Amino acid sequence: MVKKRKKTVDIVYLILALVFCFLGLNFMIIGATVFGTMHGKMKDAIEIEATITDISYMGGGANNSHNVYVSYEFEGQQYDYVRLNTYTSSMHEGDTITVYIDDNNPGEVIGTGWSEFIFLGIFGGTGLVFFAIGLIFVALIVKKNRKIKWLLENGQVIHGTVTEIDFNPCVHVNGRHPRVVYCSYQDPGTGMIYQFKSRNIYDSITNCIAIGDSIDIYVDPANYASNYVDVDKPMERIVSYA
Repeated sequence: MVKKRKKTVDIVYLILALVFCFLGLNFMIIGATVFGTMHGKMKDAIEIEATITDISYMGGGANNSHNVYVSYEFEGQQYDYVRLNTYTSSMHEGDTITVYIDDNNPGEVIGTGWSEFIFLGIFGGTGLVFFAIGLIFVALIVKKNRKIKWLLENGQVIHGTVTEIDFNPCVHVNGRHPRVVYCSYQDPGTGMIYQFKSRNIYDSITNCIAIGDSIDIYVDPANYASNYVDVDKPMERIVSYA
């Protein structure tokens, strides 16, 4: 039962990693799509000079947003209080900036020349961060599973003693803290005592692991820091009346 849970938890973490990758790819695709659309429109747009006439502030704190309005003249027609689709901290009322308009709809500003790069930076940058987190998460899971597989196949088995079973307060899944098994091993040759810690356990282990039990620990003979406490192996409880 514990072994089945271990596999399930690994899959859950893998799904979370894939979700990060999926969201990252979507953000990057959205950024690239918006960039391509705006860049295509601006290729045929007309470049004119406009004056920032008003910058209004909405919200407050982290939710503060800005609406920028400009005025300009095109083919003898004056256009006032035209809203831009972007804002930067370098914008101030009275500034003259370059904007791009469509001659078929001159009352609307297509962009400012850098607005498409802002969209690409926001969505593309966010997507890249999410995607990188997902890849790192996947890499860590794969690396950990490979290490466990190598230890189970090639590691040295030593027999430790369970010294403590406690909750891991740093991890919280489905409203529960997993348990962790602590154990120790004394090298009969040197007398050195080594202490080990198991993976997070999400199943009830009351009837299979108890303090004082012997437990198998797979270690790299050259480096005991690389180890795996085998909490998945069924613990046999023997009651003797002899």
